[in-house]
Amino acid sequence: MREVTPPDGYVKTADFDIVMNADGTVKASGELPTGVSIAGHAVVVKDVQNKIQVAKTDAEGNYLAGARFELTGAFAGGGTRLAWTSLGTAPAEGEGLFTGKLIANNEYELAETTPPEGYQRTTELPCTLRVTPEGELQRKDGAAWTKVDGNALSVKNEQIKASLAKVDEDGGLLAGATLKLTGKFAGTADTELTWTSSGAEAWNLDGKLVAGGKYTPTARSNAPRRASHAARRGR
Repeated sequence: MREVTPPDGYVKTADFDIVMNADGTVKASGELPTGVSIAGHAVVVKDVQNKIQVAKTDAEGNYLAGARFELTGAFAGGGTRLAWTSLGTAPAEGEGLFTGKLIANNEYELAETTPPEGYQRTTELPCTLRVTPEGELQRKDGAAWTKVDGNALSVKNEQIKASLAKVDEDGGLLAGATLKLTGKFAGTADTELTWTSSGAEAWNLDGKLVAGGKYTPTARSNAPRRASHAARRGR
C-alpha cells in the first residue's frame, strides 16, 4: 500500500505490504510502518504531523530573547504568515516550534525582522525552507536543498562590538575624562551611560548598543590628563 499525498501538515506514511487471507481478513507482509495497524478486515493508517523548530542563539549556542521572526508561505489550515519573538529558552509551540503547520513541498521564507538587543542582524537569513512529504525539514542553498538536522534550525547572532576612548593628538589614552553616551541601550530602560577614563583602556560597549540605534557621545570638561607610559601599555 502507498500513500500518494499526505494531508496538509502531515507526514506521508511509508509504503507497506499486506496479504489478504482466504477468510477475507488482512495480515501484514513484513514490518508495518509507525502508525499503521491491522485488525481483522481493517487497515488503519494514522498519519503523524510534521514538526519544525527555529531557535535563536548567540555564537556559543546560548538561547537569546527578543529576536522577531516571520515565516511566510501557505500554511495548513489557512494563513500566509507566522510571526513570533524568541523567548531566550528552547522554542515553545507557536513561538519557534510549529506542529502540523507546513504543507509538504511548499516553499517558505524565514526572515529575522528585528535582532535581539545588543546583537547584529544575522547574516544567515532570509532563507527558504520546505518540508518533504516524509517530514524532513530542508533549507535551500543555491539550487540545492540541504537537510536540517533534527528539523531544528539554529539561527546565530554576533554581539555588536564597540568602544569609546579619550585620546590626545598622538592617539595616546587620556585619564580623568568623563564620557557620556545617550541613546537606547540593550537590557535597560536607561538612555544615558557614563564612564570615566583611566588611561589604561577604552570604554568597552560590547553588547550594549542596539542595531539601528542612534547615539550621541559627549565629554565633560574635567581636564583629562595624559596616562603614564606604563598605564598606556596596559600594565
